[in-house]
Amino acid sequence: MHSGVFGVQEERSGHMSVHLTPTELAEELHMKRRDVLSKCVEMNVPVLKGRIDKTLFISSLRAFQAEKRQATA
Repeated sequence: MHSGVFGVQEERSGHMSVHLTPTELAEELHMKRRDVLSKCVEMNVPVLKGRIDKTLFISSLRAFQAEKRQATA
């Protein structure tokens, strides 16, 4: 295993789930479940069949945080 985005442990086999439940995603990103869900709403990231696309969530979160930093600068 090696550390990936946000220090998340990834398997080297490349066989890693990309669609996670809000609870699973919160655990991987060291967030609270309700914060993951509220960010999904805020960033318009869809939750389909109770799962969230991790790569979409992380890229949206990075862009969202960058926009907030620019707005305060």
